[in-house]
Amino acid sequence: MDSIKSPEKLAKRIRELEQQLKRCSREKEKLRENEEQYRLLVENQTDMIVKVDNEGRFLFVSPSYCKKFGKSEADLIGKTFMPLVHKEDREATARAMEDLYRPPYQAYMEQRAMTRDGWRWLAWADTAMLDENRDVIAIIGVGRDITEQKVAELKLVENESFMEDVIESIQDGISVLDADLTIRHVNSVMSRWYKNNIPLVGKKCYECYHNKNSPCDPCPTLRALKTGRTEQEIVPGLTGTSIEWIELFSYPIRDRQSGKISGVVEFVRDITEKKRLESQLIQAQKMEAIGTLAGGIAHDFNNILMGIQGHTSLMLVDTDHSSPNYESLKGIEKFVKNAANLTRQLLGFARGGKYEVRPANPNELVATSAELFGRTHKKIHMNLTCQDTVWAVAVDQQQIEQVLLNLYLNASQAMEGRGDITIETRNVTLKGTHPKQPHCAPGNYVRISIHDTGKGMDKRTQERIFEPFFTTKEMGRGTGLGLASVYGIINNHGGMINVHSRKGTGSTFNVFLPVSKDTVSPEKKSPSDPLIGSETILLVDDEQLVLDIGRRMLTRIGYNILTAPDGREAIQVFEKNRDQISLVILDVIMPGMSGGETFDRLRSLKPDVKVLLASGYSIDGEAEKIMERGCNGFIQKPFDLKQLSQKIRNILARE
Repeated sequence: MDSIKSPEKLAKRIRELEQQLKRCSREKEKLRENEEQYRLLVENQTDMIVKVDNEGRFLFVSPSYCKKFGKSEADLIGKTFMPLVHKEDREATARAMEDLYRPPYQAYMEQRAMTRDGWRWLAWADTAMLDENRDVIAIIGVGRDITEQKVAELKLVENESFMEDVIESIQDGISVLDADLTIRHVNSVMSRWYKNNIPLVGKKCYECYHNKNSPCDPCPTLRALKTGRTEQEIVPGLTGTSIEWIELFSYPIRDRQSGKISGVVEFVRDITEKKRLESQLIQAQKMEAIGTLAGGIAHDFNNILMGIQGHTSLMLVDTDHSSPNYESLKGIEKFVKNAANLTRQLLGFARGGKYEVRPANPNELVATSAELFGRTHKKIHMNLTCQDTVWAVAVDQQQIEQVLLNLYLNASQAMEGRGDITIETRNVTLKGTHPKQPHCAPGNYVRISIHDTGKGMDKRTQERIFEPFFTTKEMGRGTGLGLASVYGIINNHGGMINVHSRKGTGSTFNVFLPVSKDTVSPEKKSPSDPLIGSETILLVDDEQLVLDIGRRMLTRIGYNILTAPDGREAIQVFEKNRDQISLVILDVIMPGMSGGETFDRLRSLKPDVKVLLASGYSIDGEAEKIMERGCNGFIQKPFDLKQLSQKIRNILARE
């Protein structure tokens, strides 16, 4: 007590108390200023600030909150906020608030709430207030109206969804690439092409699409990145898919702010089928052009052969079998026949190769041709597997035998003269058209399969094997017409031929011939000598050589002959001698008035006039049309005296 009562100590104590009072006054003023600043901050804050207890009851609401909801502080304090939240968002809000009760004691949520302006989207950032035991005693929430942002986001999502639907509706493959050609997005078409099991995103386009280590050349995408223009290119197809050719469109993507090209959108169109059709069209046009040329050559050559055959036939009639010239003349006939077979191959390949179509038994055709071929190729084993109840086919028998012999010969050469050839016949029904031979309609066919044990063919050879003048043999060992004529003959019969082969496993040729509606009739034997006649015949041909030899041949077998070098003169001769003329032998292809027009004029003058068409071409085309109009017969140049006489007598003998 004495020390306290000491004046010096008392004065010191008073000074200390005065300093403490000043500090308290300053702290109180500072606290008041802070409270004032906090109050001004809260009251003027556009964001909403609330404080709620663990039950969600309001302990504090900022003026901005009251303004947003159109309520006073008294209306809200002590009430829970959940009734203000949209029913569909209450469960998500409750789940989000659970995060406030575990570290880091923060939560973010978006919810719709009923404000004075109606339903609005609000975003809340909440923080838990903790006591000394780290238990939550209250929650502070700061909210903001994000309706405009949310609407924009929803619109963006809607637009993205729309664009996604548009992209997915496009049947082309789509890839979005960065400027360094890295794939950032692909549509479902592109994924489907790669069967959804090959990762594409994140890889370079040239790596996964073309299996390369560097960009392709040419590359429209690189050009688009460089020029800023849309670029297009047809390039080989996509590695790892069945697509052989694609048409690629590259659209550059520009950054809206900088204007720089930031990437490319690639539209990938599968044009494999288009390229195949183009190739088939080009091939068809090429074959048609060559066929037209081949047909023209064959026609002119047949007229020349007609002259040789005619003179030979006339000489043989007057030559005794014991004459030393007889065998020479028969040799000439043989060579003419060989030459005629060559023109048959040309006409078989050309448009129109059928001569005389009638029902035939495929098994008999196969057996006859196989026996004939086997007799001259002893080291080839001919094996037949024929269906007993095989259907009849409507064919030119001689031409189909030529087809079979050509296929046997091709097989023999592939086996180097020794091996096995297996021939099978089978009834089949085609349900659809073949892409490379669409003329072959669905229906019933007889399939003749010819399999050899030769060395086989690669894919490139198989693609060209039916082209005229294409051969794998060395110079001088083949004309390249054999399989071309096979293709043409089968095509002209409304059938189809294909080949299946692999290197080292042999080849199988499948010939499909349309089934005949008629049954097979027994073939009549022709007489061995020319048949004699006495009627008057009008011979019409624009080739003087044919007129001369034709007159001599017909005169030799007893006929009276009138001639005309063209259609107009033929009409004039016929008008003067219509009652005497029993038959007109009419060339099909003539300048000026054609054979068809001449035939129609003759029929208009005398409806029952009998006409035999003669042509260096085949019965297809113009001749077939004339036959359909009621012409009495057709004979193919070159013909000998016996063939001509038989044709004439067959026609004149009819009622």
